[in-house]
Amino acid sequence: MLYDEVSVLDHLEEGDEHAAEKRTAAAKQQADEVAAQRMKSVEEAKRGAQARIRTAEQKASAAAQSKVKDAQAKRSEAESKRAQADRVEQLADVEKRKRQAARAAKS
Repeated sequence: MLYDEVSVLDHLEEGDEHAAEKRTAAAKQQADEVAAQRMKSVEEAKRGAQARIRTAEQKASAAAQSKVKDAQAKRSEAESKRAQADRVEQLADVEKRKRQAARAAKS
């Protein structure tokens, strides 16, 4: 009878070891799944942040391009006004010389 009891105890210990191995494997699997889920969440957060950054960069770029276009338009307008003023000044000089020449001819 003693042999049967030892055999039963050995069998129970083997069962306990097997159950412990199963519990360890299950805990490892659960830890791996939690880690994988956290990594996925971190990657999603990174992608979201990068998307927000890209959007902000695109808005800033668009605003800067708009300012450049406005500045170019203002520069063009200023050049046109400067050219027009130069032309008016030339015409005024020509008229002044004509009047001076007319006065000189009368004298």
